[in-house]
Formats: sequence, structure tokens, C-alpha cells
Amino acid sequence: MGGRGRAATGYAARRGGRLRPRPPPPLAAQASIRAQADDRKPTALYLGRNLYLGGAERVWVSYLNHARRVRAVGVLLDARGTLLRELRPDVELFDLSGAERVVSSEVRASGLAPGHDSVAKWKIFREAYRLGRIVRETGADVITSFLMRSHMVALLTRELWCRDVRLVFNVHSMMIQSAHHLYRDPASLALMRGFLRWGFPRADRVAVVAEGVAAELREHYPALGPRISVVHNPLDLQGIQDAATRGSRLPEAQEPIIVAAGRLVALKGLDVLLDAVARMRDVHPTVVLVGDGPEAPALRARAERLGLADRVHLVGETRNPWAYMAQATVLALPSRTEAFPNVIGEALALGVPVVATTCAPGIREYLGGGRCGVLVPPDDPAALADALERVLRDPDLRARLAEDGLREVQHFGLGPGVERYERLLEEVIRA
Repeated sequence: MGGRGRAATGYAARRGGRLRPRPPPPLAAQASIRAQADDRKPTALYLGRNLYLGGAERVWVSYLNHARRVRAVGVLLDARGTLLRELRPDVELFDLSGAERVVSSEVRASGLAPGHDSVAKWKIFREAYRLGRIVRETGADVITSFLMRSHMVALLTRELWCRDVRLVFNVHSMMIQSAHHLYRDPASLALMRGFLRWGFPRADRVAVVAEGVAAELREHYPALGPRISVVHNPLDLQGIQDAATRGSRLPEAQEPIIVAAGRLVALKGLDVLLDAVARMRDVHPTVVLVGDGPEAPALRARAERLGLADRVHLVGETRNPWAYMAQATVLALPSRTEAFPNVIGEALALGVPVVATTCAPGIREYLGGGRCGVLVPPDDPAALADALERVLRDPDLRARLAEDGLREVQHFGLGPGVERYERLLEEVIRA
């Protein structure tokens, strides 16, 4: 299989500041490595950037915590973040930035791995070199990477040191539509587009979270077509429902309650949500924003300017957003760009109706074409206000949306979702 023997011997060693190929081990040692490999599950390195709260990061944790068909090994460019605490203690975890490469359960509980590199120069080469060592040590068959920098490190590792290891790139955003939101400076945007054109075709598979993401990539990069597979994010439905019964309650929040959850960044369109609430005349809801980010000061100022300061609550980042979501009368997703947002499935699992924008096909896909939620155009405060008022004033509509949504979200359950993904990895390894 992919990296079992050859990838385990093909990395380079640093000497005198230069990289050079390391000689392969003796043939007897190679035979022993292959014999041991034949008796085990295929090994997959799950490469992520960090574990600060985010949709892709939660999916990364879910795949590792619930692996069945593969030996799942976690690797992080920077082993920090709140979600470190969510990783099972028996999951193997490596840190590419720290002096201690294997991350202990004590460090995971703290959410911060010590000894991080601070020098940016040549950092990506150090990360790729260290990843190559881990490929060799674990006998990895495939590297499956999450988010753009991880893709770059994974490809560099294979191109320089581990030619036989397989690569899977995971795409959790509309790469073209979201580019101007995610890459603000021209140099970063040009690098991203260049890597899409040059790097993505070198992956063995590109796993995307929605049909809309696949269609966008095929339209702009036709050569990727045969490599693209759609694998929806798995959701721990029972875990979400259990967590919703614990955690924070909203202090003195008057119903009805609109909850929006996610990073407080411009692409989430939370400014549009506040403008929409300010337009409402017959309903006066409380608005709860769950998450943190650079737009927090601007959103507070906007709420003050609109006369909503006493009804808008920014509760910050939390490992358990579902405790707040479960108290919502409606979940609002006013985004300007999305792919296949987990927050929709989480709301459906909690029986909370959703009002969302049609900023991407994945939202319509998640909501059954609008059967399980109300859809409005993006950047349209008037349409959003009308939709929210309609849902907030109609208990029968809310009940129907909740019932249909709970039925729809069963298709994205954890067990089947993880199994589909691991079967994709097995297929890539066998190819």
C-alpha cells in the first residue's frame, strides 16, 4: 500500500543546514516493516492547522475520535486550541511546531502545547520535514489534510521526501466565492489561486463537503473533476442533544430569541442580521451571538447605533454552543459565503428552525431545498427581517420546520458519515 515501505524510508535528514536524502534501511528491516504493516489497519495521518473552534476543526476531531476502519493519527501544525480537550486521550497526536512532538493528554487538557517555533523563515519546510519523519515512524499510507496551509505542507512533504504516500485534500469552503473574504492581501490571494491550479491536481483525491463545492471546483478547474468526491460532514447528533442540556443559560433573555453561532467575521453577515432586527416592528426579539472574532467591537457599536444594545448579547466563544442554540426560537444564518455549515445540522438536531441565506448551494442542500428551513437572499436585511418575523410569529410553521429538519438531519449522523469517509481513504490507498 501507498507509504508502507517506501514512504517510510524516503525522508531527508538535516545536516549543516542542508537537506539530503537518508539512506534506506537494510532489506531485512524493510521486509520486517512490510510484514508488520500487512497485519494492521491502514494508517491515516489527519493533518490540521490548529484546534481553535471552527467547523473543519470539529470535523477533524470527530474523524479521529470515532475512527474504526483505519488507524487514525492526528498531526497539527500548531497543537493549540480549545478543541484539544475534546480529543480522546488514546488518540495518537503529533505537534509539528513544538519541541515535544508527541502531545500528552495533560497538554491536551490545557489546550496549549509548549515550545512553539516563533521564526517564520523556512517554517513550512521545517513542518514538512517533521511530517516526513512522522510518515516514516508511523508507516502512514495516506495524509489527509484540512485547510489550505495543511494542504501545502502535505504536498511539500510528499514532493520532497515521501513520494509514495497518498494525499487527500479536504475542502470545507467555497474556494472561489470565499477567496476575497479569506485572503485579503493580493499576495495571499495569488498564492491560494496558484496552489489551486498547481497543487490540487497533485492530490490523489479532493474530498469536498457539498455538491455545490464540487460544482464550483469543476467549473473553474476542470482537471480536478475525476479527483473530487463529496463527503458530507458527520454530526454527533446524540452528543449535540446531550450537550444542549448542560452549560450556560441566557440571563434575563426575553423571548423570542434569535441565535447566530460562528466566528464574528465579515463573511458571516451578522451586520445584516442586526439591520434586519432593527427593521422589525411587530416582534422585538433578543439576539444572541455565540462566538468571537475581529468583528465583535463593530457589532457592539452597530447594536448601540441601531438602538438594540439592550437586546443583543455577545456571549463569546464556547466549547458548548448547543446550550445556547437549544434555547433559540430560531437560528439565523445570514452569511455571505458558506459551504456546508455544521451549525445548520446542529440546529436541526436540536429541533430549532433555521432562517438562512442562499449564499451557497450547500445551504439549500442541507435544508432539503427549503423544506426544512426558510431561505432568503444574502445581504438583504428587508428579506431577512420578513422571514424572521414570519417564523417567530407562526408556531405551527416552527413546529413543521423543526419536525422536517429533525428527520432530514438523520442522513448526516456520525457513524455512517465516518464510515463513508474511511471507505474513501481505503479506496485512495488501494488505487
